Amino acid sequence: MLFRSHKLQRKFVEKYGQAACFDPAVAQRLSCGPQGECMANPTASEITVAGCRINVLRAGQGAPVLYLHGAGGLEWFPGLTDLSARYEIIAPEHPGFGKSEMPDWLDTMGDLSFFYLDVLDALNLHDVHVMGHSMGGWLAAEMAIRNTLRIKSLTLIAAAGLRVDGAEVGDFFMWPPEQIIRNLYLDQRHADEILATPPSERSEEHTSELQSQSTI
Repeated sequence: MLFRSHKLQRKFVEKYGQAACFDPAVAQRLSCGPQGECMANPTASEITVAGCRINVLRAGQGAPVLYLHGAGGLEWFPGLTDLSARYEIIAPEHPGFGKSEMPDWLDTMGDLSFFYLDVLDALNLHDVHVMGHSMGGWLAAEMAIRNTLRIKSLTLIAAAGLRVDGAEVGDFFMWPPEQIIRNLYLDQRHADEILATPPSERSEEHTSELQSQSTI
């Protein structure tokens, strides 16, 4: 199981253990609770919206949660299984990803956001909790600024692409290693702690976090 956000990964490690993030067999076992009750495993289906056929994973019952994956593709991770005990999880593969078609008209993130608003219409969903990770977080925000009629809440996980007036958009491919570490933290005391440690003595977690930001 690959995580673009190591903060998110740490939360799953704390709750489920290290193996749960990387071993599909462990992730599968997590679908059953301590009393033997089992949460729904995702089922795959296809829907066609605006002439584009996409693959969708769904699980659970309750208020709808639309999960929008990042640029690394759709992974059904243990957190979605956990949420499916209380919510209906709807996790599509974006057009052009996995088994989903790539339409000729799709050129921009704006196009994709309008497409997903059409998806909500096609599925007749209301009061949807939209949750996006990385590129999916960017996409979720783009949806919300266009139309919130069917959206109840927005959860952005390590969202990429957001532009804020007056805030410079950096290029992490050009940042030196120290700047990458400093840009990971609002509280610079955490960055100071890492940078004060010789690279050879830094924890695997810090090394992985640096590598993940510098090699995406």
